[in-house]
Amino acid sequence: MNKTQFYVILGVVVGLLLLLLLVFTILAITYARRRNNVPLLPLTQAPSENSYGSQERRVRGLLRTPLRGY
Repeated sequence: MNKTQFYVILGVVVGLLLLLLLVFTILAITYARRRNNVPLLPLTQAPSENSYGSQERRVRGLLRTPLRGY
């Protein structure tokens, strides 16, 4: 097996892994949005959204587990 074949195979494997990662990321974001969480990727942020409470809510949405005592 010469060097060219090795690099072609390596490129294909890395490309497939990146594609898989992208698909899983998109699926995770859509899944979280369907559960009525704060949008994970807010394109337009209202000024009030920069407050600590909304950031905390977004983090809690990412963790997907409600914190105790809230």
